[in-house]
Parts: sequence; structure tokens; C-alpha cells
Amino acid sequence: MGLCKCPKRRVTTLFCFEHRVNVCESCLVSAHPKCIVRSYLQWLQDSDYSPQCPLCQAPLGDCETVRLICYDVFHWPCLAGWARALPPRTAPAGHRCPQCGGPLFPPHNLEGPVADALRARLRTAPWARPGLGLPLIEDSEEPLEPETAQEPDSGWDGVPALGHPNPLRQPPTTSSVPTAPVMPPEPPPRPPTPHAVVHMGGETPTLHAGSAPRKPLGGRESWSPPDRDEDKYRRRPLVWLPPKLRCHVRGAPRRPLLVLCLGGAVAFALLLLLLGSLGRGGADSDPALEPLNNPHVRVG
Repeated sequence: MGLCKCPKRRVTTLFCFEHRVNVCESCLVSAHPKCIVRSYLQWLQDSDYSPQCPLCQAPLGDCETVRLICYDVFHWPCLAGWARALPPRTAPAGHRCPQCGGPLFPPHNLEGPVADALRARLRTAPWARPGLGLPLIEDSEEPLEPETAQEPDSGWDGVPALGHPNPLRQPPTTSSVPTAPVMPPEPPPRPPTPHAVVHMGGETPTLHAGSAPRKPLGGRESWSPPDRDEDKYRRRPLVWLPPKLRCHVRGAPRRPLLVLCLGGAVAFALLLLLLGSLGRGGADSDPALEPLNNPHVRVG
């Protein structure tokens, strides 16, 4: 594990065998697209590497390259040709790295600069779009089908002008002006009846469509029982209490100082009673306070 030399100074385990520096994935895509990159532990075990394409054995710098999520680098034309050579009905899981056998397509939940760059590259290839979950497109290498000549329309545009015969027979060209679809004629509006009835008791139009309609003066809303599901946990007023007592019970302001003083007075009184009872009990059992034991006290 080392520190990348880029301005982001990210901690990484990747090591460039060619430049012998620690690199992060961002620098791997931007500054080391054709370098052999492995983990730092692999470089400590074996520092030998081959700067050639594993498929064509040509230097990686001779052609455009692509890096898989296993960090193996191939020539893009070589990898595309190798993938086209597979059977047409090969499942996406059957596309494996030719060198290490790892998955060729990045998983959908894998995020990172290397995975994003690989998706952008595979998105342009028709054979790779099913593996990415994208719709198929036609391969650009297939020959285009010749367009069939359309039959001339039996109209005035297809009749050649008299006195100017055309030596080369060419298919008539259709007019570039699009013809508007023929719509059925709309029925005429119905004339108003002479004895029309105007309802004046209906709802009056409001100025704002979003505003609620006004309530009539002196009217009362129709009462409906509340919905038990909606008002199940709503706090209800104390209807069974009188109005005066209800306001005191519901929102009467409490005086904590007065309550504290009353509580302290009651506690002090209880303490005095307790101490008095304990002192009186000790005096009754003390022999020094017995009048018969006192020589100065004469009884009889």
C-alpha cells in the first residue's frame, strides 16, 4: 500500500511496473492507459512484465488499448475480433478475460474510473451491448441493403411534359411537401333556442380556480361522523367535564414555585414529628429520668 503522486494523494495498492510508482484508478485511466499495472505485492514477488498485447504479441503502444476490470490491457481491435469469434449465442457470463479468465463485462454495482471507462468503450461495440443490458444496434461492418425503387404514383406529378422526352428512365420523386391528413368536417354549432332557461341558482364562477367556493351566509355544514381510521389516535377534548373545569384541566398554567414550597413545608412538618417521636421514646426508657431512682425526690 502506498500513496499516489497525483494532487489528490490517495492511498492505493496499485503499482505501475513500467514507471515503478503507486497509481490510483484516476491516474491509471488518465496517465497510465497502456502500462502494466498490478498490486504492489505482486511487484515485490516478481517484477518482470511484458509490454505486449497478450492476443497479438505486438507492443501495446502500437494501437488503441482497453483495460478490463482485472487491470489486464489489450489492443481494442484484438479484443473485439476475439469476442466476435465466439459463438453468436454466448451468454454475457461466457465472455472472459483471455489472460486471467476474469469477467469481461463490469458488474452493474461496480463504480470507479476503470469500470466507467470500460463501459464507455464497450457501449460502442454491438457485440458488447447485450452484456451491458443495452439494446442491440446494427454492426457498422455489415453491408447496407440497397434501397428498392418506389413505384410511381398515378397522379399528375408522374406524367412527363409533352415534347421533352427523358432519355433516362428515372423513378419519379415524391413531393417534399407533406400532405396534411384529411380531417372530417366539424358539425356546425347548434343555434340557441328562443326559449332558453337560465338557471340563476347555480354556483357562481370564482375568480381564482384554486380558491374554495364561498359559503352562504347563515348556512351550516352538514355534520358527518368522523372517520375512525383517521381519527383513531387523535386527542379528543374532555366533553364530559364542565367548561370551567375543562379549561383548567387542559391548559391551566402550573406554578412550580408554589408547589415546591408546599411540598417543602409538608416534608419539614413530617420531619419534626418523626424527630419528636424518637426523642420521646428515648426519654421514657432512660433510667436517669425515673423519679423513683432520684434521691432528691421523696414520694409519699
